[in-house]
Order: sequence, then C-alpha cells, then structure tokens
Amino acid sequence: MREELNQKKIDSWQGILYVLGIVLLVAVISFAMQFVDYILKMQVITIISFVGIVVVATLLIKKRLQNYAYIIDRGNMGVERSTGNNRKLLAEFHIKDIVWHGPLAELPEEYKNVSHSKLTFLPLAGAYGVVYRDLNGFMRRIAISPSDAFIGELKARQEKIRERAEKKQAAAERAAREEQKENREE
Repeated sequence: MREELNQKKIDSWQGILYVLGIVLLVAVISFAMQFVDYILKMQVITIISFVGIVVVATLLIKKRLQNYAYIIDRGNMGVERSTGNNRKLLAEFHIKDIVWHGPLAELPEEYKNVSHSKLTFLPLAGAYGVVYRDLNGFMRRIAISPSDAFIGELKARQEKIRERAEKKQAAAERAAREEQKENREE
C-alpha cells in the first residue's frame, strides 16, 4: 500500500508569480546589500546576504515543494520524500519492530526522549507517531500524517505478523516438548 501526502496544487500562473516573486526578492536584497557595501565599504555584508538568500530559498522549497509517501510493502513500512522527480527514502523498518504507534498527543512518557524525525509538512498537533527499533537496536520515533485507511492497514499487518510469530513460537514449543518426550522414552 502506498499513500501520498501532497502539497496543495497550484496552477501555472500562480507558479510563475511565485518564481517571479522569489527572483524579485533576490534582486531587491542583492541591490540593497550592494548599496550598503558601497556606502560602508564592507564586502562581508554582501556575502552574508547571499548566504541568507540561499537559506531562505531552501526553506521555501522545503516548505512548499516537498511531498511525502508512506509505504507498507510486505512486512516493511517506509517513508519517502519527493521534491519534483527526486525521491529519497527517509525511513524503512520492519513492522514487527514497531514498539508503539498512535496519535502523538497520546505518546507515552517513556518514548518522549527518543530520537525523532518529522516526516510530514502538516502541523504536529494532528500527527501520528510511530516508535520502532532500527537495525542497530536503537529506538527511533517518526511523526507522519497518514489517512485512517493507512493506519488500519498498518494495524492489520501488525496483527498478522504477531499471529504468525505466536504460531511459530507455539510450534517450536510443541516440537521441543515432543523431543523431550522422545528423549525420556529412550
């Protein structure tokens, strides 16, 4: 199951105005900083302004142009971030390694200090939290914004995995008992 959390689509005119606004902002800031540089004879201000422009542009791109995909495939769950056509897998783990999941508002106290990542562009107030153990055994927490259908699918898959584990454990215990019986009879 794959679910996409997409930004609100803008039409082409809004996109053009958005880009022109950013270009105008860069030009105005650049002109102002060059003017200040000319008056004060301090080239450092121009360099600082360009760094500031890059930081602001990066934040705008992250805030407005990134989408997230939440994936459940076989026994794994993953979170992917996409910007345009570029996709990056941010988190992937086995569903059996999930320790807790639920609304972040109901997060137990014992998991509040766990290393966490915000993998949604929506506010954390309505986010869904997942606490899991990574491959090295460390606890991790992610904040996501999936639909109710995705949460239901996650719970169903987790229950299936638990049932399989219980069946395997019961079979192993039966086999061990039978082996002990055979050893006693000999």
